[in-house]
Amino acid sequence: DIVLPKTIESIGDEAFMNSVYLDGKIYLPSSLKTIGERAFYSCNEIEGDLIIPDSVESIGDEAFAYCFKLGKGVYGGKGLKNIGHDVFLSSGIKKSYLPPAVSKKLGL
Repeated sequence: DIVLPKTIESIGDEAFMNSVYLDGKIYLPSSLKTIGERAFYSCNEIEGDLIIPDSVESIGDEAFAYCFKLGKGVYGGKGLKNIGHDVFLSSGIKKSYLPPAVSKKLGL
């Protein structure tokens, strides 16, 4: 599993892009405010449902695109104000339990 530090506020653009070392479920801290563009793009070993902390205000384009093993649902995200395009493109995410306006934009 991947547990990020509890004090982290931002994950930069392409921070973990194409990483083969991220394996298992990912736990995002409640201090997190932004997830950059393609932050986890093509991290094929991340798995399980995804919980977006309510503290997250922005998710960049293609942040979780091509994460094939992500679970079927994405949850949380009550604080989301900005969400990029194709955030979950070709990932395992099939259903959004995010706020309705966000889910609609994602097409989930």
